[in-house]
Amino acid sequence: DLKPATKQRFVALNFDFPSEELERKIVVKEVPGISPELVHQLVAAGRKARLLKDHGLEEATSTRALVYAASIMNAGLDPVAACQAAMVNPITDDAELAEALMEIVQAHFAT
Repeated sequence: DLKPATKQRFVALNFDFPSEELERKIVVKEVPGISPELVHQLVAAGRKARLLKDHGLEEATSTRALVYAASIMNAGLDPVAACQAAMVNPITDDAELAEALMEIVQAHFAT
């Protein structure tokens, strides 16, 4: 924490997540060859998972985590397992939150 007088000496920029369309483009650019359908499902799951931020999760699913998940999907790992490894396990040790996140993932990758 900084004192207000100290904070006033800085310029501050607010960042938010990219739009859904831009996030899909980022994943496709970072993971060439990933199927558009997987990218659509992955980004949708990530955006839904972000809704748990401030409901127990301290950190939201990042675009970087989506890229990691896409990379290991592209390498052949099952999409649900890839999401668990890249999007769920790194952000929580809480069993209930992990279960809620996995329900989101499974809903988006239902076969």
